[in-house]
Amino acid sequence: ETCTLFSLCSFCDMSNSSPQFRWLVEDLGAAGSNNDTHWIMVLGHDPIYRSTLYHQNFSTWRQQVELLLDRYDVDFAVWSHDRWYERTKPMRNFTVSDHRLSRLDSVNGTVHYTCGTGGIPLQTYNMTRYPHIISP
Repeated sequence: ETCTLFSLCSFCDMSNSSPQFRWLVEDLGAAGSNNDTHWIMVLGHDPIYRSTLYHQNFSTWRQQVELLLDRYDVDFAVWSHDRWYERTKPMRNFTVSDHRLSRLDSVNGTVHYTCGTGGIPLQTYNMTRYPHIISP
């Protein structure tokens, strides 16, 4: 069993006709049909989900990526940029797919990790305001 990893450019075009989108569709489809692939992982710079609402926007890039994560049952996504560690519950279409789950389960959605510390001190925030985040 293997893990197939896809590294995305968060600053590049993700429209349906873009090279990055076409590549990702083709390769995610191939990974999903490969019986030896146990985990599918995506990583990039700018998080799709974050606990800081002032940065939360549903840009075309984020919408396109989320669509593909759902369509191809991506197990987890790892992001950086924000200066803390956080993990979401399983997410689908910008919604918590199952509030009871806190484990990795792509059947119920993609779990998103943000770990953008880069060796510097973590920033703090109020966890109670962000129900989609399950660990500080």
